[in-house]
Amino acid sequence: MFIDEINSLPDATMKLSCLDPETKASLDFDIELLADKDAKNKLDAFLQKKGIPHYLLVENVIYDKKRIDFSSHAVVSSLYLTMKTGKTYRWQNVGVNFMKVGDVLVTCIISKQNAMPYNRRDTFRIPVDKDGFVTWEGRDMPERCVVKDVSHDGFGISMTETKINLLKGLTASISWEETAVFSGDRPSTRTFKATGKVTRRKTRLEGDMIIGFKMEDEPDGIREYIQWAQTHRGFSKEGAKPTMMKGVQKQENWQLEKQLADMAGES
Repeated sequence: MFIDEINSLPDATMKLSCLDPETKASLDFDIELLADKDAKNKLDAFLQKKGIPHYLLVENVIYDKKRIDFSSHAVVSSLYLTMKTGKTYRWQNVGVNFMKVGDVLVTCIISKQNAMPYNRRDTFRIPVDKDGFVTWEGRDMPERCVVKDVSHDGFGISMTETKINLLKGLTASISWEETAVFSGDRPSTRTFKATGKVTRRKTRLEGDMIIGFKMEDEPDGIREYIQWAQTHRGFSKEGAKPTMMKGVQKQENWQLEKQLADMAGES
């Protein structure tokens, strides 16, 4: 699947992941297809005239009430597409640029690569390791657990014992508290919650159980927690610094980057 084919998948969700070159933190942003049809038509015509076939026009990313400029991050940005079935695809090392139509700036994502299937849960987990509670479907009383990790579509807990028959697909909700400086300059205590279905169970030699869950919908609080942890605790999505990405990206996309830069101010 090439990046421009996303235009025919309106029910899919997208995330743009960017590695900060200074802090090495990985930040994820939800993105949506460009809604301004007039601007899209003008930019489509321009890009087609320039011979750029594989691109995506999306709404600008707004974070902390500011428009994000990815110009310094373009060589280490990746685009993720999640289908309604839950299957995820990744375009690695995409180019992210602003394009101008009159006084309007639009974000354009470019990739000449074909998408690759990607299991975000297997490679992207934020460690939590906090005491918390799990409430099983059909039970009112929560049980104690340790929340081990969270990701954009799942979480893991550990328990020493439970009276529940842990069948695959069983629904449960977890919660835990964390005290930190989430915003401003003073620490505060927040409660984070998530609901998911059991996907796996593993008993360790020490006797405790590791239980994995998949979330159908990502709560706002979990997404905010992941972004906060990536920014303030230094967790990288890929777990390692990219190697040789910058040079490779400039070799592959330098012509496209130049064409978009020459286009600034045109409509």
